[in-house]
Amino acid sequence: MVKGIGPIFAKRMVERFGADILSVIEHRSGELVTVEGIGPKRRLRIKQAWEEIPRKGNAPWDVVYRKLRRRSSGLPRSQRLKRA
Repeated sequence: MVKGIGPIFAKRMVERFGADILSVIEHRSGELVTVEGIGPKRRLRIKQAWEEIPRKGNAPWDVVYRKLRRRSSGLPRSQRLKRA
């Protein structure tokens, strides 16, 4: 998983960004500060941890996606992260 994203923050991030969450972390991490409890320091830690994930094909994306999806399971069905 990505350091700095526990179950509470995963839920908040999915509520805020939905299926775009991985794109936000990768390309628009500045938007993470719009999530309650994520300030500039935590945003930077999340971004740095994300960049340390080894990339081999789509495997890391799938792993992170599945874990975030699992952590968002406490949300109402309409807000859960779903595979496109």
